[in-house]
Amino acid sequence: RFPFAHEDRIEFSVHTGPVGYYYKPLVVWQVDCHATEESPRAPLPFWSNRVSVSMGDKAYGLLMADLYGLLVPATTVIGRVFPQFHLGKSTHSGESLWIRTSPQEETPGRYATRRVWEDPFLLMHKEDPDATKIASMITQEGVKPNYSGALVTDADGRLIIEGKRGEGDRFMVGETGPEELPSRVQRAVESFYHKACEVFGDVRAEWVFNDDEIWCIQLHLGRSPSFGQIIYQGNPSEWIEFPVSRGLETLRNMLSAIQDRGDGIILQGNVGITGHFAEMLIKAKIPSRLK
Repeated sequence: RFPFAHEDRIEFSVHTGPVGYYYKPLVVWQVDCHATEESPRAPLPFWSNRVSVSMGDKAYGLLMADLYGLLVPATTVIGRVFPQFHLGKSTHSGESLWIRTSPQEETPGRYATRRVWEDPFLLMHKEDPDATKIASMITQEGVKPNYSGALVTDADGRLIIEGKRGEGDRFMVGETGPEELPSRVQRAVESFYHKACEVFGDVRAEWVFNDDEIWCIQLHLGRSPSFGQIIYQGNPSEWIEFPVSRGLETLRNMLSAIQDRGDGIILQGNVGITGHFAEMLIKAKIPSRLK
């Protein structure tokens, strides 16, 4: 924290190692005093930005969640540009570590997530041999999941919560569909959502529920364009039915051809509107809906 008054205007720079007279990772360049009534309100945190791209979108979202008081599992970030650092709170769960890739920009379901230990440097090289897409690797303590899922703010500003009993990774990739959640889980997720919105505005997130606590596994900003059964609105030249059993990579490989023809996608199967299939179609701006 800065040792200055609220009305002070501070010019500063943050560094990856100790610098300056006091040998700290922070240099203060100038301090000016403003009248309290003239002090501007702090802007909402936002990304992507140059720091989030260098750190990795997933890692930066978790860092913001942790800094602003959301519950994040103890996490180590191993970066290409940023030195290794730690964030979050120990889960004391006894669960195995998760290893997650953190691409520069949000890339739903494309890069590896592992439940068992694997050489993070080798995994980063296998997933991104040109070192141009993945900014960092994340190792994260597991949370014993009573329920897991995702949430989004829809196009009308309403909260959509989807999830299932146990682990949520198969739900996110469309291998299992959403289930009806108990009211206590719904209430806990809603409380988490409203706390996040107070700081960040509209958010999208992946969560795990354990013993009446919600752990934040991923955090992203902004509304989803989805509402009801509509994933991404549009008037395609033709609708193509796509069974989710064909998998995320099959759909990803089809995206360019679909965009070129101006077609739309109807997702068939027990799949949610908050999972990676929907995220991928939204990012590609392909007219799409659930069936």
